[in-house]
Amino acid sequence: MLSRLGEDEAVLIEALLTDGSRLTVTAFRYHGPDMVIIDGRDSRGRTTMLCAQLDTVQVLFTIVKNPGAGPSPKLRARA
Repeated sequence: MLSRLGEDEAVLIEALLTDGSRLTVTAFRYHGPDMVIIDGRDSRGRTTMLCAQLDTVQVLFTIVKNPGAGPSPKLRARA
């Protein structure tokens, strides 16, 4: 996916929750042996932290237009 990005594009990473909502991911952290901590922001822009079993996490990668000026970061968090 990264190899297909244009200069004005980035990859948005979101964690899909069981209620259908999404968290914009800013970081993944491993908490062994089978847990992951996902730092991010919810739809209201609030800082979030999700701790979940590794095999239950669904992640969505979407190519989006990069709103910033200059060279595109390959991965970004939605503001």
